[in-house]
Amino acid sequence: MYSHVRLLASLLAVGALLFGSGNSAWAQDQPHVVSLADLKKDAAQAAETRKSDGEAVRNLFSSEEGQKALKSAHLDYQRVDKAVAN
Repeated sequence: MYSHVRLLASLLAVGALLFGSGNSAWAQDQPHVVSLADLKKDAAQAAETRKSDGEAVRNLFSSEEGQKALKSAHLDYQRVDKAVAN
């Protein structure tokens, strides 16, 4: 029984090596669905959104109402600001 399992595992491994490497070469020849320019644009947009969201949160917590809310929750503004930055 154990030898059958080892044989099957070996055959599957060999098949994956043989057929897997051929498919990856074929896939590289195909045109990509999303262009590199689109990926860069989306990454830049995500970074800009993250930056503006962080600024909005900082502005909220630095306002008078935000400071009051932090104090009522017993939170330190410096620690919250550092967490937003990360």
